[in-house]
Amino acid sequence: KQRGLAERINKEDASFDVIVGGDFNEWTDGLVMRSLLKTTKMANATREKSIDHILYSTTRPIKLVETGRDWGPKNQNKENKKAEGCLSDHPWVWCEFEMPKIN
Repeated sequence: KQRGLAERINKEDASFDVIVGGDFNEWTDGLVMRSLLKTTKMANATREKSIDHILYSTTRPIKLVETGRDWGPKNQNKENKKAEGCLSDHPWVWCEFEMPKIN
């Protein structure tokens, strides 16, 4: 599945900004993710150990402002523990990018 994603990403026009996120079921520092990042020349916005990732590659300067992992609005707590009724079996990943305006 990651090979197919890499092929699709690499087919994109090199002048396009690409952001891909989702549940990859592969750990942040694992061989599969390292290979995917190398093959696609993308960066991983997810800094914590996770199986969910947000990958990005841009032709213009982009600033990764903030990243995080949590269980979502219903489950906010200091310990970041799952609560009943959570939509996922693991914390969500999120990030904020700062991108320059295109003229």
